[in-house]
Amino acid sequence: MWSVTDQRHNIAQKKNFFLLTNVPYQMGWKRVTWTFLEAGHGKGPADGIGAAVKRRADDLIARGKDIPDARVLLEELKQQKSATEVFYIEPDAIEAMDVHVPSELQTIRGKMKIHQINSHSPSQMSWRIPSCFCSAPNDCNCFTPETVRFQPWDEATPTTSTLPVTSQDQGLQPILDLHEGLIGQWCAVVYDGDVYPGIIQDVELYSGAQVKTMTGIGINRFYWPLRDDVIWYQPMDIIGLIPEPVPLTKRHKEIKTEVWKEICKIWP
Repeated sequence: MWSVTDQRHNIAQKKNFFLLTNVPYQMGWKRVTWTFLEAGHGKGPADGIGAAVKRRADDLIARGKDIPDARVLLEELKQQKSATEVFYIEPDAIEAMDVHVPSELQTIRGKMKIHQINSHSPSQMSWRIPSCFCSAPNDCNCFTPETVRFQPWDEATPTTSTLPVTSQDQGLQPILDLHEGLIGQWCAVVYDGDVYPGIIQDVELYSGAQVKTMTGIGINRFYWPLRDDVIWYQPMDIIGLIPEPVPLTKRHKEIKTEVWKEICKIWP
């Protein structure tokens, strides 16, 4: 199986490396190669696919279609003729995978510089900074690849720190420490004195949390911008985890009233 992606800051996580070295083998694959391209240059296939889907979404919105969530976008895209195949992954399917991930995983040094990962046996992978295909389909030792071994799938013992943190039915929750279990969770952040809800995309010990935020339009009224607003926030600018904002209209949402009141006590 050969996967080509970009934007390592979103997907180069220890959890994904663990899943990469286990799940494909359960599906019958014999070897796995994961190649990372540089994001933003607009020339690679990963950028091309993302741009094509985005253009189609922009066209739908320009013609008056409401796209409130991924499922609606998927159904609209399926009605159009395209060589790009898109899929919708249910949240339950993601959670079912998460329960297999152990709480402690091998740290990968310099993961933001990695351009190629190869795996030929479960729970094991090699990686290197520049990619090389001089001996494909076999591996080569160019650029000194390093090897890492993870805990076998059947022996993984997840703990509560591994399971997704959820604030869906709770109020404002302070974040005591940054860890990968926060990725995908809703939070409230402060930018230039204003509060915005968003989804945590990545966490780093020294960089804080990378959050994709909604845009504000009035008091406690937000919507998703056409261009993703994704930046890094220091811990001091992250108010805490919040439940997913509730719909006001097809496009606009608000933070639950009781949670908003809690936030206003901290950031009046």
